[in-house]
Amino acid sequence: MDALTQVLKVLRLQPSAFHHLKLESPWGMQLAAINGAAFHVVEEGQCWLRLGDILRPLKQGDIIVVSNTASYELVADAESPVLPLDQVLSHRGEDGYIRLGTEQTGLYTSLLCSYFRTEQNAPFPLFSILPPLIYIPGSAGRAIDWLAAPLELVAFEADHTYPGKETVISRIMDILLIMVIRHWIVHQQDTNGGWLNALYHPLIGEVLGYMHRQPELPWTVESLAAAVHMSRSSLANQFTLLVGEAPMKYLTRWRMQLAASHLLDDPAATVEQVALGVGYASPYAFSKTFKRWLGLSPTDYRQVHIKAPSTEV
Repeated sequence: MDALTQVLKVLRLQPSAFHHLKLESPWGMQLAAINGAAFHVVEEGQCWLRLGDILRPLKQGDIIVVSNTASYELVADAESPVLPLDQVLSHRGEDGYIRLGTEQTGLYTSLLCSYFRTEQNAPFPLFSILPPLIYIPGSAGRAIDWLAAPLELVAFEADHTYPGKETVISRIMDILLIMVIRHWIVHQQDTNGGWLNALYHPLIGEVLGYMHRQPELPWTVESLAAAVHMSRSSLANQFTLLVGEAPMKYLTRWRMQLAASHLLDDPAATVEQVALGVGYASPYAFSKTFKRWLGLSPTDYRQVHIKAPSTEV
């Protein structure tokens, strides 16, 4: 299992909302600031994205992921009336179409929109290391081939009322987001560093793999360097440059992420068992580190998240 797979598994990505919007021009909607990521697909028609200084035309088949940003807008054109999303939704007619203006133009846009958060407040926020905007252009009016089929299934489920509809859509959108992130990692690598790019570095990616597969081992910078045949100083410098923090700080962050997940997944596990599973022989040292990273002791963290789970939708 590679490092990206392990991070996505532990982060417990959860679609928090889904909308299949059919809008007649003129229309415009303001979307609130995101603490996570929003996934938008232009199923039919066209529109514009206004994100800070970015004004980007979107055509049929285009896909965008917006992460950790202030509010942004999707509009039919520059002159369209703009309303908050909840007000836009209140204008949905009996035929399923949303009309904000009084004049019917006959120009329609259909959007698939999903919003993602992490299930727990963990110390490894994947969304925070994504760019503000990931853009994947469509091809000949449809999403690129490897995304087209699952998107068609989402649209089909959204338009019908079969049992389990919400669960099916949630699972597919979860997979779609992972596929888009993976596509961006492979095709949009830059020279500015970053954890996602570090995954594909021939040596630093291997170091990350060791950390993620075997976090319980007593790793040091020296032992990690030896495992990939690098000098200690070279590993420390390259790792910090690419990932943005020192190797041992990153390892601690990952161990606390895993520990938080284990505490919720296995309520019968003792704090000592969780500590051993992430490389701490001393439950006291583990608990002290855990509280420093997450603000609660392991016991309190488990009680808070199991007894009072998030109700955000």
